[in-house]
Amino acid sequence: MRPEINYEPTDGVNVKGISNALLRTEETVLLKLVAVTHETTHLFHVIGGFDCRYDCILGQDFWRNKGATIDYCSREITIGEVVMNFDDKPDETTDLTQLLHLKSRAKSIVRLPTKSTGFGIICKGELAPGIYLAEALTEVVDGYCVTSILNTSEDVTIEPPFVGLEEVENDYDNSVLILPTLVNENCNRLS
Repeated sequence: MRPEINYEPTDGVNVKGISNALLRTEETVLLKLVAVTHETTHLFHVIGGFDCRYDCILGQDFWRNKGATIDYCSREITIGEVVMNFDDKPDETTDLTQLLHLKSRAKSIVRLPTKSTGFGIICKGELAPGIYLAEALTEVVDGYCVTSILNTSEDVTIEPPFVGLEEVENDYDNSVLILPTLVNENCNRLS
């Protein structure tokens, strides 16, 4: 929570997220959310030392309470007559606060921001002493691509680098390759 926000703290709770890691909230706070045409309040759990590119995360409790419909295919959230588009495109401002936590002597699968589009190859390279970016064939999805980073040193936290992709040559035509149907064997091969 930003230091300039005043609030009255209450007791915290244990929260288990999608990564199955257990976090302890420090307190809860009732905050007013203001948009151009709407205003509401919501009880937020405050977690200190948690790296997040957003000021808050609105969870299932919020959306359920507001009667929202979330359409992942069209990337829209509808509450009554209000329709909002998902906003998860990267930019230099928001991605600076999204840090990568790399465990010592381990390979990590990471999502890195890029301004490239489509399929391409990330070139291997050394990001910092002992931290290596793998060469990978990847696809850009919503301004990000997936690759791996090898950390040969101690635990470290770094800013995710913007990566560029080398274009992949497209030497195939648009014909369809038909594979023969496999026949399942019903006999016991070990008898």
